[in-house]
Amino acid sequence: NQICLHIFTIKQQYIKLVISSSAFDNVYLYNILGQQVKTQRLNNTSETVDMSSLTDGVYLVKVTLQGKTKTIKIIKH
Repeated sequence: NQICLHIFTIKQQYIKLVISSSAFDNVYLYNILGQQVKTQRLNNTSETVDMSSLTDGVYLVKVTLQGKTKTIKIIKH
């Protein structure tokens, strides 16, 4: 089974993660150099992640859910 994940940006400062099945476990944000820049524990099927402290650029968002992971590239500008 794959994770069906929807990501919405809100004013480029926040991202909203939505999934229809079980609640999220964690989200990790990495910069393009592979450095982890943010970690957030999650526990709902809809979560908002604050990116306002991060500089503009390309980020990888890695979400974990019941032992599975999904990674998506986003651009903050």
